[in-house]
Amino acid sequence: MLGAVVTAAATNNDANTVACEAGVQQLAWTRDRYDGAIIDAESVAHDASTFEVQLEQAERTWKLEKCRGVWLKLPTSHAHLVGVATQRGGFEFHHAEPGYVMLNRWLPEDEPNLMPPGASHQVGIGAVVLNSRGELLVVQERHGPLRGMGVWKVPTGLIHVGENVSDGAVREVEEETGVSGCTFDRVLAVRQAHGFLFGKSDLFFLVALRVNESECKLDSDGRPLLTPQLEELEGCRWIDVSEYAAGQEKAFADRYQRVHESLNRAISTYQQGEYGGLVVDDLMPLPSSSSSVKADDPPRRLQLLLTSAR
Repeated sequence: MLGAVVTAAATNNDANTVACEAGVQQLAWTRDRYDGAIIDAESVAHDASTFEVQLEQAERTWKLEKCRGVWLKLPTSHAHLVGVATQRGGFEFHHAEPGYVMLNRWLPEDEPNLMPPGASHQVGIGAVVLNSRGELLVVQERHGPLRGMGVWKVPTGLIHVGENVSDGAVREVEEETGVSGCTFDRVLAVRQAHGFLFGKSDLFFLVALRVNESECKLDSDGRPLLTPQLEELEGCRWIDVSEYAAGQEKAFADRYQRVHESLNRAISTYQQGEYGGLVVDDLMPLPSSSSSVKADDPPRRLQLLLTSAR
């Protein structure tokens, strides 16, 4: 009798589950080129219980369709569903940006997870700007690790998402010092380092810019007029390259000495016309009509192809 009651209860629970699932809108998803599934965020239910049912339905379909990895993008409005996705749905965090969190799940149990990791690097630039007298544009930081040390350095900053290294260097110089009319000339050096913010690695491009003084406001001495960004800087000035190198050598005698020696050598030899660095060989959009471009591909551009100076 007890067995009959248990069986009847199980049957009723199954019927309730089927009835519950029957009234739930299924998750919409598309298959990517790697046999994965990309969930349409617009189809994700706002209610946590309903979302859990959606995931259970979708998981059966994904396994039948032999999908491998699944991508789930939850906007801020659906942040309360993260717990359901991770604790009930088996998803892991991949990355987050303002406005959303991206999660993923690897389905095959007998294969290693081949889904790509989140971004591993940030990209920074240092801008080498020489005026017509051969003087170097330098700044002194109000915040950051060099605050209060009296160190003069070239303008630096991080590249924005989708921004060319060349454009980012021009932007940083104008924002920090007010010098406009700069154009990208060449890359003088590249440095890779690890263990930066949140454990990310860092790619740093030392970039030379040319300043068109005919397009700049000039100070009383005939140099491009400087207007420091006081929220970020204590000041900015034009100095002799040898003075800059001496200041760097003193400031970094106990750390990163070899790195700064290499960067300073690149600046000095460039200023003397003895070093060409890497120049832009080509800068063009990726043809949208190319047969290799699929309809669902994100927009891409060939940003910068660098070759040794001739």
